Amino acid sequence: MIRRFMIRLTAVLALPAAALIWVGCSKGDNEVLAEVGNDKITVREFKDYTTNLNYSWPNAQAEFDTKREALDSLIINKLLIQAAYEKGLDKSEEVARVVEANRNKFLLDALYQKHVMDKIKITDAELKAYWDKLEYKLRASQIQLKDPDTAQMIFERAKAGEDFEQLAYKYSVTPSAKRDRGDIGYFVWGAYGLPDEILEAAFQMEPGEISPPVKTQYGYHIIKLTDKQPNESRRDFESMKDEIRRQLTNRKRVQLAQAFIDQMKQKYPFTIDTTTCDYVMFKRKQLYPPQLLAQMPKSDFDIEQLDRNERELVLATWEGGQMTLYEYLVAAARFPANVKPDLDDYDSLRFVIQEMKMPEVLAYEANKEGIENTDEFKRKIKLFRELSMADLMRNDSIATPV
Repeated sequence: MIRRFMIRLTAVLALPAAALIWVGCSKGDNEVLAEVGNDKITVREFKDYTTNLNYSWPNAQAEFDTKREALDSLIINKLLIQAAYEKGLDKSEEVARVVEANRNKFLLDALYQKHVMDKIKITDAELKAYWDKLEYKLRASQIQLKDPDTAQMIFERAKAGEDFEQLAYKYSVTPSAKRDRGDIGYFVWGAYGLPDEILEAAFQMEPGEISPPVKTQYGYHIIKLTDKQPNESRRDFESMKDEIRRQLTNRKRVQLAQAFIDQMKQKYPFTIDTTTCDYVMFKRKQLYPPQLLAQMPKSDFDIEQLDRNERELVLATWEGGQMTLYEYLVAAARFPANVKPDLDDYDSLRFVIQEMKMPEVLAYEANKEGIENTDEFKRKIKLFRELSMADLMRNDSIATPV
């Protein structure tokens, strides 16, 4: 067996370096990079194998070397896979178990590809418009607030001339405001961490102007532009084109992913069983004296105080399933105290549980859409199954996927 491996390996690794000339080019997905016995490694399969190599390299040679090493690795795995088929490992219970345990991951990958990555299109006009917006760098301060009424009141006080930094120090809900008094610092268009709504507002302002409250997913923001200067880091358009394309791709990826998640939240609403919540609050009163109860957070409950039937009480339901009280309390025990909702705060509880269950919701949607019948899913699950077989050949066991 070893000798046969070495004969195959020697023949395959004699491939000329030209086999990877496609790096950085637009070769078709079906073009062949290498042949291993009767198997062909296509560009598409290599891309699937190197999903995690989509980062920037310092130069073309570094990218080439990394991908050449990855191709060599895939070739060796192909040899192991061929041997695994000869041994009948495609029928192994261990392989089947590992594949089934990871099925949802590949469903979600294919769902993500369909609803996010396949929809990303970057035009030359978008690239140029983005480059134009890089002409200046801005400096701004903000006051972030939770509700629109308070935000409007603080905005009017700021417009009337009250010190913006003092208002930020006193009223902003961002923890850093006590230190930086709302100062965001300098930023350019597309700056990481700043919501698009804030960027849009800031780049329409002139120094000294204060914006009306701007709504984002984080709350309501009052923005004051404090400085505007030429962006000395902006180069000519052609030299920045690829960099801008990556930035635009990432922005669209985040936007499309969030839009799809929001769509799923609307499509699959969660219902909190208030009877279960009320029962837990009642049981707390039975277990603890009033003085102690007053000091205990209403966001938690000692699981050990629940009997088997109580643990199975349903806390939330949705079209595709439910969450029991026990399941929630076990998961919530890992949360920081400041993000755990009180057990009688139904709206916050619904929000948190829906976030916790989102992978399950997405897998449910993927099954409804028939994602498992798509070429994307079939191809990737087949590659994973075969790489699991290669692991079994190499180690007599399958490595736990990361």
